[in-house]
Amino acid sequence: MQQLFIMRHGEALFDAPDPQRSLSERGHRQAAETSQWLAEKAAGRDVRLLASPFTRAQQTAHYVAQALNVSIESQLWLTPDTPVAAVMAGWDALWMTADGAQYWVWVSHMPLVGYLGRYLTEGKGVGSDAFATAEVVQYEADVWAAGCAYTRSRYRPQS
Repeated sequence: MQQLFIMRHGEALFDAPDPQRSLSERGHRQAAETSQWLAEKAAGRDVRLLASPFTRAQQTAHYVAQALNVSIESQLWLTPDTPVAAVMAGWDALWMTADGAQYWVWVSHMPLVGYLGRYLTEGKGVGSDAFATAEVVQYEADVWAAGCAYTRSRYRPQS
């Protein structure tokens, strides 16, 4: 079974237009803390890290990349307002050529991360699960389709 970890970026400042907003000091601490949890969960696994190209997601993904010793793959389909169907289509294209990746980590934004969680576990295209900043949820499935995954674990940083 493959594992998918969906993570919301760390706390961000309101210092620039949305795509350029950066992490706050607390956001950096949160990202570092959650990254250590991810490193423990993914130890010894083949991991691919995908992230929104927005600054705060890239900054968060940087911590994850260091902790997991992987590179960041920026994906335009992980931005906040992308429809779930477009995300799943983007992922299908990558997943089919995964070359054995067992664990996937996505770093993105609310409301998208909440919509994805609801879609994967309940098959609903509406409604959203709440994610705190730098929170990550681990999903497991044999097939990545609507309602076919279940939540295996969840981590919210204490920072």
